[in-house]
Amino acid sequence: MEMTDAALVNPGPEDYRQAAARLQTFADQTITLFDATVAALARRLGVAVWTYDNDFDVMGVPVWR
Repeated sequence: MEMTDAALVNPGPEDYRQAAARLQTFADQTITLFDATVAALARRLGVAVWTYDNDFDVMGVPVWR
């Protein structure tokens, strides 16, 4: 894939609602709103998140390492 194939993705209101719900579900964790929003976007788009942050494992998001 070349950078010309990349696209910007902006979270929508539903992505933020899902992120906020995820933060409540995992209130005992140190998950940030940013990570929860990335998780919501990844689920909506059906893509894995490229990260070494184990918060995504906790949230059950597919991770690519």
